[in-house]
Amino acid sequence: MFLGILLFLAVFSFKWNTPSNQYYNASGLMPTPIKHWIGTISASSATQTVDISSAGFANVFLVNITSQDNTGTVSTVPFASVKTVSTTSLTINIVNNSTILSILSLNVSNAAFPTSTAGMTLNVECIGN
Repeated sequence: MFLGILLFLAVFSFKWNTPSNQYYNASGLMPTPIKHWIGTISASSATQTVDISSAGFANVFLVNITSQDNTGTVSTVPFASVKTVSTTSLTINIVNNSTILSILSLNVSNAAFPTSTAGMTLNVECIGN
């Protein structure tokens, strides 16, 4: 019985200490541990600052942002773009298609800062170590 428990603990300990997923970029194996910061932000202005300091990043490798707004009008669909990134915060610009022109059956967008960010939500994911 004792030998069975000892064997179980040895196997459990080995599996528990096995390294998790490994991540690579163009330079090779990325430093571990890899951290994810995920948040949903209600936009309050066309330039939004997001505090990611709770992750304690040493480096930020990747930022993914999706913007959403409950709109049925193509000209008010929001787009988000990362302006600046640091290990503690992100600055994001939000624009929308304020004017859609049709030239020879091609839609041309004149992106501009939205007149209102009410109801806009940003889904943010940061990956770093």
